Formats: sequence, structure tokens, C-alpha cells
Amino acid sequence: MIKQQHKLRSLPKDHWILAACLNLVQRRGITPDEAIDRVTEAGIPFNLMYQWSNKRQELDILAVFYIARLEDISLTDEQHQFLWNLFGNESLLGLGAGSIRDCEDIMVRAYLETPPPPPPEKPSWYVHPEKLQPGETVPIC
Repeated sequence: MIKQQHKLRSLPKDHWILAACLNLVQRRGITPDEAIDRVTEAGIPFNLMYQWSNKRQELDILAVFYIARLEDISLTDEQHQFLWNLFGNESLLGLGAGSIRDCEDIMVRAYLETPPPPPPEKPSWYVHPEKLQPGETVPIC
């Protein structure tokens, strides 16, 4: 099901990407070959693409399942779930470019290896509702 091979450079505005970095699948206990075999057996189409990492001086190999507008994404919920179960957040990236401009120089592996920021602290009224003053209400966002 490999359609073509080329370099991933940018993500057009109003588009989404779903890609697995095959360099990172060993974190899920599988090899890149096993990952490709499982995706192919599941009948999920993908393109093999690459990105050069100046930082690591190596190629990152990507299985790109789509770069498409939201309404043009052809994968089913079951196929998305299959990919999530196979790759998890260790090697699967789903990202949208937004509607303002193209997302240039998107580096899939860098996104995957950047830890998410910590969640904001809960306000005191959420953590300790007993601290609410009589007659005070909880703000609704």
C-alpha cells in the first residue's frame, strides 16, 4: 500500500496529518518492519516519507496515513483506533495546521519527543470546595 516516497516539509493550512515515526516504534516493542506489516494487513493506506534531522544527523522514516482536510479524512474510527493501539503516543502524531497559514518545517519526531507541558494547577475552589465563602459560586467556563 506504499504509494510514494518523498520528504515531508510542511503541512498546508486547514490540513491534518496523522503519521507514525518508524524510528520510534521500538518503544512499543515492535520493529519498523512489523509495524508496516501490521498496517498493511489491516488494509490502511500510507505513504513512506522521510525527514532529515540536523540535530541527530539521521533520517526519520515516517508512515504518513494522511495529510488532508478534516472532511477529506477517509480512515474510519476503527482504523484510527487500530493505529493508536499499535503506535500509541510514543510514535503516532496527529496534528492540525490551523486556518491562518501553512505549518512550515514540521518535524514529526521532535513533536513526539517533546514532553507536553504540565497541566495548569487547579484553582483552590476546585481542590478545596470547602474554602468557598457562603454565597460564593463556582465560575462556569
